[in-house]
Amino acid sequence: MAVKSDFDAANGVSTPKPLLSGNVSDQSAVEHILSIRAAERNRIADELHDTACQLLAIIQLNLGRMRRQKSDELEATIVECEEMISRIGRQIREVSNGRSL
Repeated sequence: MAVKSDFDAANGVSTPKPLLSGNVSDQSAVEHILSIRAAERNRIADELHDTACQLLAIIQLNLGRMRRQKSDELEATIVECEEMISRIGRQIREVSNGRSL
């Protein structure tokens, strides 16, 4: 059982007291907190998927356009960037789908 303490300023002493008494309202509070945490995880996952993946896709398209303009010294750098973007995108999708949380 989790414990918190109340501070008695007059005596300068902290008195431990249980956070949960085991009644129904405590159970409801815990369920509510867990629900809020799940909603926040879902919001973060959605935002990662919606914004970061879109930006990575735009960068990937721009790198492809640079490749078509053909500069031999840029080719290796472009390939490396595309591979990193793909890896980042996969990781974001995994996190947003809850597989690596």
